[in-house]
Amino acid sequence: MREIVVEAQNIWKSYTAGAVTVDAVKNLSFALYKGELIVVLGPSGSGKSTFLNILGTLDRPTSGSVYFNKLNISQESDEQLSALRRRHIGFVFQFYNLIPTLTALENVEMIAAHSASPMPVEDALKRVNLWERRHHFPSELSGGEQQRVAIARAIVKKPELLLCDEPTGALDVATGVIVLQALEEVHHDFSISVMLITHNATIAHLADRVIRMSGGQILSIERNERHMLARDLSW
Repeated sequence: MREIVVEAQNIWKSYTAGAVTVDAVKNLSFALYKGELIVVLGPSGSGKSTFLNILGTLDRPTSGSVYFNKLNISQESDEQLSALRRRHIGFVFQFYNLIPTLTALENVEMIAAHSASPMPVEDALKRVNLWERRHHFPSELSGGEQQRVAIARAIVKKPELLLCDEPTGALDVATGVIVLQALEEVHHDFSISVMLITHNATIAHLADRVIRMSGGQILSIERNERHMLARDLSW
């Protein structure tokens, strides 16, 4: 039996504005396995980010259950969920979210200092080929370099789950490929379970499985029989 890291069972997420209720995700069930790389495809408004945020405990479902390592976390307190994220989940977002007054090194050190058993910060930055740029501030780094700092920051805690929300969305093709190579390497080297959401269908060639979403629902889940390497992608 393959080990399930995170699982959603019949989750719904609804938002109400006045008399109008909108279902952002509808009755989603899905399991992500240890060491698996999943790409979620869909247009804007399809529910991708909401789905990712619920799995990462940044948002709560209106109904349904979420399990992390077989533990039902749906009713955990905010404090308990914060501790879970701090110890077990890494995030990479489209716009980096680095602290501008801290160097690359300090941005990663800040996360390491609040992690249970982090890897050496030097190792995390070397993994993304940025050790030589460690004393530079975000404003002194290119977009691709900032995103690689964000990846180092996410992996320094040695997470079991890495959630990436449009990590190449603000980058040109060449820089996007470099960022995907960094994600590819840490996924393989540490057997981290990765979910990457994107509107870019080409990136799906990296995945073990591809989820296609529309209107808050999963339309299909397909397994890739053959993978491409990030360095071979072009869009």
